Amino acid sequence: MLLLVRARVHLRGLKAGAKGYLLKDTPPEELVSAIVKASRDETVLGGQIAARVVSELRRTTDPVACTPRPEDDLLSGREGEVAKLVGAGATNREIALDLYITEGTAKNQISKILRKLDLRDHTQLALYAVERGWTKRAGSPEPP
Repeated sequence: MLLLVRARVHLRGLKAGAKGYLLKDTPPEELVSAIVKASRDETVLGGQIAARVVSELRRTTDPVACTPRPEDDLLSGREGEVAKLVGAGATNREIALDLYITEGTAKNQISKILRKLDLRDHTQLALYAVERGWTKRAGSPEPP
């Protein structure tokens, strides 16, 4: 469970396995209740946080990314995330930081992806991800 000073939501924490978010000023009785719920594998989001999570999901959800593709069966969910980050130009270190994994794990994930997609290197994977619309090319302008 993550406690935040502000209601700014970091969805990466939830993606990394956090069971919920609460603001730091959450009353003690709510905090205890939330911990009990989280221990039962329930998701706990404080009132303001829940609204912001939904807003952020709506803002960041890319309908194209949700469209199934034949190669989606080849890659695990985590491998897909790594491939998208490679396509966006992220370094191994940036991938590790973004996904809350070690740099070694990021390298291993990339190696597995390269084998599965029969690609030679990081650059081919980046091009592959961009060509399939998984991500925008690094440095390309955002649409208005």
